[in-house]
Amino acid sequence: LNHFYKRHVTMTEATCPLLATCHYTCRVSSTLNRDTKQFGKKYLFDGRSETCWNSDQGSPQWVSLEFDSEISVAAFSLQFQGGFCGKDCQVEVDGDNIVMDFYPEDSNK
Repeated sequence: LNHFYKRHVTMTEATCPLLATCHYTCRVSSTLNRDTKQFGKKYLFDGRSETCWNSDQGSPQWVSLEFDSEISVAAFSLQFQGGFCGKDCQVEVDGDNIVMDFYPEDSNK
């Protein structure tokens, strides 16, 4: 998943049930001011609307979920917070195979 510019993103087990049932490793491109206690990747999945992962500025920014075994994904949901929204986003499989481009709607405009 690639994002351009600074991002505030949350995913939850409710919006992505695979997170509750499959073992995975999460990596992110950066964390705002390297402050993982306040803005780290753990906030992608905590289910709280007042927290989120925050990246540094610049591009590209990304979130990587690596599952221990092959999985099938029918849908996923991202929530951009605080008026920040990805501009040019992609879903990649196996790290280099782009399977979808998407352009989130910024509901704060």
